[in-house]
Amino acid sequence: MDRTIDHVAFGGTELYELRAAANEVGLTPTYGGEHGT
Repeated sequence: MDRTIDHVAFGGTELYELRAAANEVGLTPTYGGEHGT
């Protein structure tokens, strides 16, 4: 079964650090990015 993650929301006070942590685990955050169809 193919699963696609459309979007994930997370928040915090240090956006730069959150984005860096996401990149470390292979996620590429896109602020306001498009949703899948």
